[in-house]
Amino acid sequence: MTGTTPRDRGAVTAFVTIFTTAVIFVVGLVFDGGRLLSAQRQADNEAASAARAAAQAIDIAALRAGTTTNVLNPAVAANNVCDYFAQIDKPCNSGDYTVVVDGNRVTVRVRITVDLRILPGANRTMEGEATACNELGLNQAIIICN
Repeated sequence: MTGTTPRDRGAVTAFVTIFTTAVIFVVGLVFDGGRLLSAQRQADNEAASAARAAAQAIDIAALRAGTTTNVLNPAVAANNVCDYFAQIDKPCNSGDYTVVVDGNRVTVRVRITVDLRILPGANRTMEGEATACNELGLNQAIIICN
């Protein structure tokens, strides 16, 4: 019997529709998910690099006065972060990052917005954060920011 019964009509169409939808969803997960993971890694890397640049901003006046040996100058730290972001073609006052200086520690938070191309939904914002500190006269192998 090669004929079809009235009950079988359209069964293949329903299967192909469901299968195609599932394949498109999986492709969307792979493509957009990969872009989200890449943006997260980029935000983390940018935050770490900017924090390292800002940790170079030792307060020279306090150092020369002898009041402290490892306090960061917040204005110079923010300027170092701005210079770093200018090198990677990000405007300084874009609001895509924040810099917080506390003593010898600097924390940088970076936000990257990713527009989803295949999956439905709004844009996603990925955030990266890194903290760096400066230490003078290193005498230990591992430095932990206090």
